[in-house]
Amino acid sequence: MDDSELLHTITKLVDEEHQLMQLAGSGDLDEIKHARMREIEIKLDQCWDLLRQTKLRYAMKRLLNITSSNEREGVARDGAGSCKADKSAPTSTFTP
Repeated sequence: MDDSELLHTITKLVDEEHQLMQLAGSGDLDEIKHARMREIEIKLDQCWDLLRQTKLRYAMKRLLNITSSNEREGVARDGAGSCKADKSAPTSTFTP
C-alpha cells in the first residue's frame, strides 16, 4: 500500500469514527457499533504507524544517498559529526 492509498484509508476510517462518535454523543451507540469504533481505533493506530515507518524509510534512504554522495566527493565526518574535506581525496567543490 503506497502513501496515497494509506492516507485515503485513514481518511475513510476517521470519517467513520466521527460518525460513530456523534452517535455515541447522542446515546445511540449499541454494542456492535461500539465494537466497530474500537476496531477503527486499532486500524487507525496501525495505519499511522505504517505511514510513519514509510516516511522514516524514505528519510533514511535520502540520508544514506546524501552520505554516500558525500563520500564519493571526498567528504568525511569527524568525531563531532561535521563534514570536513578528506586530505587524501581529490579536491572537490563541496563546501560544508
